[in-house]
Amino acid sequence: YALGGSAGARGRACPLGGRAPGGAVVTRIHDLGEGDHLVKLADDTDSVATARRVRALVQRLAAALPACDVVAGGTSALIRGTTSAAVGGALADAPGVLPECIGDEHVIEIVYTGPDLPELAATLGLSERAVVERHRSATYECLLCGFLPGFSYLAGLDASLALPRKSTPRRRVPAGSLAIAGALSGVYPSASPGGWWLLGAARPEAVFDPCASS
Repeated sequence: YALGGSAGARGRACPLGGRAPGGAVVTRIHDLGEGDHLVKLADDTDSVATARRVRALVQRLAAALPACDVVAGGTSALIRGTTSAAVGGALADAPGVLPECIGDEHVIEIVYTGPDLPELAATLGLSERAVVERHRSATYECLLCGFLPGFSYLAGLDASLALPRKSTPRRRVPAGSLAIAGALSGVYPSASPGGWWLLGAARPEAVFDPCASS
């Protein structure tokens, strides 16, 4: 799968007419105060293409501002610990126009024995086998990470499997649980409350190591 939410913010907004990597227009730099800035793309649609452009934008900003933390969102990038002038300069002075940035591929083994599989299949009018086959046959790409450390919002779910979140969330979803909601999939990196449909579990459960170097 691969990286790339929109973040709402208060503060001064400085218009910027440049183009971000991949041709996406950077419309403004939002000064959030205390050295934090939000760079937003004109395309505010959470999509794979936009997420790839955000990743390229993050790479550009991180290279130009190595002392700053740069965090990717679905349609924006957050830069911590600098000035508006420095952010504007990083965008203006960076060489070349980068293409959409595609991340590394990872394979996660899934055992499809989730507690919500029977109910989800019945709700969709599909067999459990059909649900599993449609889910496992897709290739997923990470739009962004959030909610929990290591939780990736994965695009690519077969449209026939899309359902709203469950009306009553669970108080505890086990670590490693594979879940879907709306048009997204995700694997819970740690135990947490959650309202997504549980289809299975990753093997091994530890799909995210916060101490890993990469």
